[in-house]
Amino acid sequence: MKPFFAADAVYEIVGMGPPLGGRFEGLDAILAYFRRILDGFDRRFATRTIGLIEGPQERGDTVWLRGWAAYTAPGLPELRFELEETATFAGGHIVRLEDRYAPAEIERIDAYVREHG
Repeated sequence: MKPFFAADAVYEIVGMGPPLGGRFEGLDAILAYFRRILDGFDRRFATRTIGLIEGPQERGDTVWLRGWAAYTAPGLPELRFELEETATFAGGHIVRLEDRYAPAEIERIDAYVREHG
């Protein structure tokens, strides 16, 4: 992922606080978050499937899309949610990456984590 981001890039998961969300400033912070969320969340599931609902759409210096993710693990119900993602580019690198979840999606994720760890 390193070659795709500017050194001073910002990644923000809007409306979702720790441990799954937050704002991460600078390439090192973004990469550390990616490692932490992959190890502490994604890799705890047996499968992760992602899909596109709408887009991608180029909007000036940004690319926007709406998609979904579904996670499964033996003995647990599927976790599925939707999100919007916007990547803003400058000089061929991502300078801002933003994920947005509808409030109902945030509640679905939070409830799942509370119930299933």
